[in-house]
Amino acid sequence: MKNREAVNAAIEAVIGTQSATHWVEALERVGVPCAPLQTIDQVLAHPQTKALDILQATPDGKMSLIGLPVSFDGERPPLRRGPPALGADTALILGNGPEDATIPVTPKEPHIKKV
Repeated sequence: MKNREAVNAAIEAVIGTQSATHWVEALERVGVPCAPLQTIDQVLAHPQTKALDILQATPDGKMSLIGLPVSFDGERPPLRRGPPALGADTALILGNGPEDATIPVTPKEPHIKKV
């Protein structure tokens, strides 16, 4: 856009005069679909996130992850497992497939390093 900076500045000058709640309510009153930007903490605590049951505990209960964003017959598929431990799938990835998954791999220098 030719005047993008000027347009953005004009919008920011108006938007900044009220809270996000004010603008969401004002836009919803006139039928404009909208939602406020949220932090990850706000999304995780939002009632809709809980109602959708999108945040699911791993089978071992060590963490919660975002589940599949689909439902079948009203049920969200459960998580089958959590993320693998560091190096747990190295043989599978570097080998020839599942048959190599039981072969211990101890490279002189790790292929995957913790950061």
